[in-house]
This record gives sequence, structure tokens and C-alpha cells, in this order.
Amino acid sequence: MPARFASAVLLLSAALLLALPARATVKPFARFEGRVGAEVAAFPARAVSTASGALTLSTIPPGATILFAAIYTNSWFESLQPTATFAEYALAPAPAFDSDGRRQFLYAHRWDVTPYVSGSGRYVVRAGTVRYSYGVALVVVFEHPSLPSRTIVVNDGATSLGEDGASGSFATTFEGVGIGAGEIWVHVQADDSTRTSEEVRMNGTVVAGPLDANLGQNASLEHAAVQTQDGTNVLEIETFGDWFGWHVAVLVAPSPCLAGNVDAAGGGVTDVLFVNDSSGGSDRTIGLLSHEPLSIFVAAPPSATGPTPFALYAWAGLPDGMSALPAGIGSSCMPMPPVGGSPRLKVIWNNVGRFTRLGFPTRPSTPAPSLVYLDSDGPGRSATFFLQGLIVDSASPSGRAAVTNGVTVIVR
Repeated sequence: MPARFASAVLLLSAALLLALPARATVKPFARFEGRVGAEVAAFPARAVSTASGALTLSTIPPGATILFAAIYTNSWFESLQPTATFAEYALAPAPAFDSDGRRQFLYAHRWDVTPYVSGSGRYVVRAGTVRYSYGVALVVVFEHPSLPSRTIVVNDGATSLGEDGASGSFATTFEGVGIGAGEIWVHVQADDSTRTSEEVRMNGTVVAGPLDANLGQNASLEHAAVQTQDGTNVLEIETFGDWFGWHVAVLVAPSPCLAGNVDAAGGGVTDVLFVNDSSGGSDRTIGLLSHEPLSIFVAAPPSATGPTPFALYAWAGLPDGMSALPAGIGSSCMPMPPVGGSPRLKVIWNNVGRFTRLGFPTRPSTPAPSLVYLDSDGPGRSATFFLQGLIVDSASPSGRAAVTNGVTVIVR
């Protein structure tokens, strides 16, 4: 619970209460696609005017490109313009970018430190002067060829939870991410263990908590595995009387291009591409030994009334970020022929036609349902490749064609 002003300051008039801004919330701020990762680090403080300490990053691969980095601190009850230093670099004053609270305001401050983060390591930070800071958080998003194709969404802002000891649930949302296994980072400040049992929930499932100053007095940083779903993903924090502030939520999720959009306008996104009778699970990946059988099968979409034409592509290596396809078809995880293609497209099955646009087939195929490839003896050597295609589908968002789900195959 945050420290308080003297009681006389809290006796605001009714007119002033009516003039306060509307409630704010942690909300979408930045989005990143491709072979990306994220890390959040934080240190606590105990109602200080200037928070100082060290933040340690440990998961950034050598040679990674830093796409985004920002530090956050808070001020309770009073809007100020604090300055900061990060790794000995002086940062300009940062007015509050968001605020919240029915009566006693919570203010959020953010500084961009992207140029000053070089990778994993220890960064000394100082932020102030504010009123009642409870520490500093650092959010970093990075890119590296070794990482899988993912979507990262950074939500930030100011959410005052449990004001005046009230229980309740507070939420932020994430849109446009893929379905499957992901991870969430959540940072809060001014929490304590006097009133406990807080729950962090993703789409109704408890994934973390309680928030009992887990970093020390008085802040918590939670990092948890989650399962993302189609459409809106809801992250909630429920407090049972503890009053604290929430500023950061970072979701790392599968890229939406991996799920495709077959039947998206019908009964919901459906898998039609299978390797060894599997769509690859939550990470869309199949692993097999070089001597194990390999089969590739394309099923007809639910909207099909007969054999369904498709074009399927095999790409050397891991998927390479999202490529928006023309005519509202959707997004693929590799540059398909309609957007120029690539020398890394090694195999094309195309029974749709339109060869100049969809690619000339390198192997024969028949419309779905179709077994496009079968090797009972296995590939015979190590390889990594990615499969995805286009299929005729009247229940797709475009009403004409859909992007299939993608599958990565790793042969050892």
C-alpha cells in the first residue's frame, strides 16, 4: 500500500473530485513481429523520492539488435517531472504519460533507453525526484536470427488497484496474437504481504501470484508461462484489499501468421496442414530423426464442398516474420510468391494454377484432401524447413482464399 499524504490534503472538495480525469489503465503501447524476444528487469524501493539501483539482463543473445528499451517509475499523489540516469547517460525530464485513481492519483513515467542497452549485462539506474517511488522497471525487446517467429506486445500505463482497500479485478487486453504457448511479464509496485492472495490470470486461468513484494519492499515482478487464444486475450490482476500500482505487462506470443486463417469467418481458425498427422502443437514444430518416416498432408477446409485447390510452399530454415499478402488474404510467415517470393522457397506444390502469381510447381499435387509427400524411409539427413500455403476457402476473411497454418520441421 502506498504511503499517504497528511489527512488534510486528502480532504478534497466535491467540486475538485468531479474535475479529476477519467480512470486510466495499462493499455497497448508497442508491438513487435519477427524473430524477437523480451526481458523485463526491476528493482524495488520503499516510498523514496529518488529510486536508484542496478538492473540485470541475462537472456539477450550476443549480437542481438535492441528494438526497444524503456525504464519506468511511478509517483503517488503528485505529478512531477523527474529526470533519470541510465548506465551513466543523463535522460531528460519525463512528465507523467498516464495517471489513475479515483481520489489519490498514481502517475507513470517512462524514458526511452534503446540507444543505451547493448545486450545482457548490468545497468545502473537512478530516477527521481517523485513522490513515493517504489522502484524502477526496464523493458527490453530484441531481435536475433536464433529466435522463433513471435509477436511481442508491450502494454503500459497506470492502473491503481485496490484503492482504499477495495477488492476487485483489473485487466488489460492483447489483440492479434497467435494461438499457443507464450509468456507474460507483469510489474507492480507498492504491493505488500499484509493483504495477500492476489491472482494474476490469463484468459481466466491463474498463472501467477500472490503479489507480496516478491522483489523486496515494495514491488513484484512476475514472469509466467501462458496459453494464448484466438481473438482477445485478457490479462487480469485481482486484489483482495491490497492497494498498489500496475504499470507494465509484456506478452510474448506465437506469431498470428503461424495459425493461418482457414475458416476464420466460419467456426473459428482451423488447421489443415499436417506433418506426420500433427500440426506441431502449441509451437507449431515437428521434430524427427533422419530415418523416421515423413508425411505431409493437406486437409480440405470446413467450407469445402468438394476437392479444394491449394498452393503449398517449403521454405529452407525457420519462418522469417510476417508478410502481408494482397487482396486481404492474410499474413504468411514467409515471403510467398504473391509478395515476391525468395530463393529460400525450395519446393512448391500448386494445383490452383495462376503460376506466374502463385509459383510454378516443382512437385505434383492434387486438390485437398491430399497427401502431398510421403517418405517411408525418412529424409536421410538433418534439415530444418517451414511449410505454409494458400487454400481456397469461402469462410476465410477474404471470402476467397485463406492462409494455412504453418509447421516447422526439424530433422536431426
